[in-house]
Amino acid sequence: MSGRRLLTTWLGLAAPAAAQFNGTRIMIDAGHGGTDPGSLGIDGSAYPNEEDFVLDVALRLQSRLQAAGAEVILTRTSDATTSLTTRRDLANLEDPDIFLSIHCNSFTDTATGGTETYWWAGGDGADQSLATLVQSRLLESFPLRDRGIKQANFTVLTANPPSALAEMMFISNQAEFNLMNVGANREAESLGLYKACADFLGIDLTAPSFSLQPVSTTHSPGQTASFTAGSPDPGLSWRWQRHGVDLSDGPGISGSGSPNLTLANVSLADAGFYTVRLSGGGLPVVSREAQLVISSPPTPPGQGNGLRAWYYNNPDFSALQFVRVDSTIGFDWQAAPPAAPMQPDTFSVRWTGQVEPRYTQPCTFHVRTSDGVRLWLNGALLIDRWQDQTPMEVSATAFLTAGQKVDLIMEYYDGAGDAVAELSWSSPSQLKEIIPASQLHRPPPVLSGPDEVWMVEGGTAVFSAAVTSFDPLLASQTLADFETFPPGSSDLVMFRRPALAGGTLGFLDTTQTETTTVTSILPEGNPSTRAIRAEWTFKADAVNPWLRFSTSNAPSLGNPVIDFRKGLRFDIWTAQPMRLGLGLRETNSTGTIGSNGGTTGTTEFIGVPTLTTRPEPSRLLSASVWHTVDFDIPREPVQPFTGNGLLTTTSGKGVLEQLALVPDGPPGPQLVMVDNFVITDPNYLTWSLAAPVPGVSINPVTGAVTWQPTAGSGGQPTPITITILSTDAGTPPLTATRTIQLIAAPPPEILSTLAADGRFAVTWRSAARARYRIESADSPAGPWAPQLPLLNATGPQLSWSVPITPGTRAFYRVRL
Repeated sequence: MSGRRLLTTWLGLAAPAAAQFNGTRIMIDAGHGGTDPGSLGIDGSAYPNEEDFVLDVALRLQSRLQAAGAEVILTRTSDATTSLTTRRDLANLEDPDIFLSIHCNSFTDTATGGTETYWWAGGDGADQSLATLVQSRLLESFPLRDRGIKQANFTVLTANPPSALAEMMFISNQAEFNLMNVGANREAESLGLYKACADFLGIDLTAPSFSLQPVSTTHSPGQTASFTAGSPDPGLSWRWQRHGVDLSDGPGISGSGSPNLTLANVSLADAGFYTVRLSGGGLPVVSREAQLVISSPPTPPGQGNGLRAWYYNNPDFSALQFVRVDSTIGFDWQAAPPAAPMQPDTFSVRWTGQVEPRYTQPCTFHVRTSDGVRLWLNGALLIDRWQDQTPMEVSATAFLTAGQKVDLIMEYYDGAGDAVAELSWSSPSQLKEIIPASQLHRPPPVLSGPDEVWMVEGGTAVFSAAVTSFDPLLASQTLADFETFPPGSSDLVMFRRPALAGGTLGFLDTTQTETTTVTSILPEGNPSTRAIRAEWTFKADAVNPWLRFSTSNAPSLGNPVIDFRKGLRFDIWTAQPMRLGLGLRETNSTGTIGSNGGTTGTTEFIGVPTLTTRPEPSRLLSASVWHTVDFDIPREPVQPFTGNGLLTTTSGKGVLEQLALVPDGPPGPQLVMVDNFVITDPNYLTWSLAAPVPGVSINPVTGAVTWQPTAGSGGQPTPITITILSTDAGTPPLTATRTIQLIAAPPPEILSTLAADGRFAVTWRSAARARYRIESADSPAGPWAPQLPLLNATGPQLSWSVPITPGTRAFYRVRL
């Protein structure tokens, strides 16, 4: 975000650098030129004219600003013809901090003279402020008649950046022409405009400046390190700082009050960021940070390739647009969107994965963003600056172990204006840098499950490790988000109105409202600006009604091609409880995603386990809330509509033919909204064993482990160990492991029973560390009920007793 009203504040903070204007971008427009000489000098069309004077002032101003550290863009650098719209469009494209158009005035009355400055009639306070400062500084250079600041609709002033147009003086006036015709006076005008730019950007030109900045340096422990700075301004006071704290001369430190700081016998404790403060004349200024790095052996570079990135079109992580791997977080999108078809403002991004440090040291994470950012490390919120802001860096430190990956999540949103998102790191031995791809990893699968599984010899155990988290989507592609369609577009975009739904028309009461339109009025929970709204009424006497909400032959986005090998995600809202399935047409399309795939081919229902007189989808949508639904197309249950109950396609693609909308309540009025259709590439896990184990097998798709321990000799159990591997489908693939002990114990052998003193006791042979359960029943046929608590064996035999209830009969058994 670099909105006009916040710009001055940010640049004022950023000004202390190699020169006062460091980090600023200024566009200078030398008016007229080429076939358009502008105002003619007092001598008519002979040289010089307005085009010549203003280009000379512009070039002089450029030199001043560049020497002070500014980036300068000129709309022309020679006697060239450049249209007004080209100048304006260039300003919008470059999006500078200031757009300044320089002109000379003229009038038929040669006695007319003076200085005036214009700002756009439709402009804001930033335009007015810039024009006011330009007018003041020009009058300071030459106290001509003050003709004031004025508003106009000049084309160049309609540019987006803060803009002003300066009419320095009237070259139709002999005296003022003579002033402008002197090079020293044009230099004075450029100085006035230079000062006006500084005023607008909050730069104190009376403050000291740096001619030499300290630079980062790396040293081994025990060496001597030094930093040097310089200034062209005399009589200044110097004070070196570490992490913003003033230093003083003492053991190992000298020159803390001079341009040259020396640190003797450095160690890790001396590592950090050093600056020097200059005082004397105007406000104090602080140099750029210079880092002292103390070298120590790092671990080898990691094998990562970046973080998983989720891009959303809204600032609240809704309206998913695409998913990808970002090799680093080092983005300066300026006023552009991250990628098509996203909008340039009010979007959000979530990066997830792991970071792998190379040093066992305190590691400082630096996030520089415009606008809000949150950073989590191993589930702990490390940085929380969730607010609109100009580009700002915030840092936080955590102690990390070399080579030990830690979970990382970074969330970001852009409000309005320029977008910036950067994640860097530093440590005593790590030079500050954008975290490289080699040290960033996609989220790996994480497994949990039992540490041990016990089984009776000769039985069969079936169990699995649980996946607690993994990288769910490998990629995605927007199918439709309806943002570009005007509200009120009816029976036009992607879906037809309900009455055109073919075989379900008989369920509808067509005397009632029945429409499909693009709407900009959305229920709470979806910040999008557009969605599709469908409204209809089921007949009161309809038996098993449902709606085939069809895409067939919609004029825009009709018969949209999707990939049957991937997934489909979208948002849906219903006024009444509804069940949802999909109808897919097997067109075998070779077109691009979202293109019209035609109507040739059979149709299958997916997400529909049962087909009676209508489809019976498994997904139930509660009323009055937005749901994000995911259909993993190859793995959904399939029922035939006009097909054979098998989802087949030679090209891998087909058409989203319809939504199957089945009411989960009484007939009557229905209202449904749909939005944000995205083709997804789900991630899948493949299961295996690290090494074969007799009697143990694993299902490669579900991860279910089957274990059949062999019968033993009735001795104590001997554990065996298995390691389960779960590998995802990403690039490179990531694997999680879970090690489990399998323990086969002999069945409990009853050693004795005893009924005495009003109690019944049983003793059996036990396996150390095994757990046993007593079950009871009224007859040997059961049913058997467990008795609590479970019993933990500590030796070769175990006993249990229960009070005897006179006149009753009970049966007991022992289970491992």
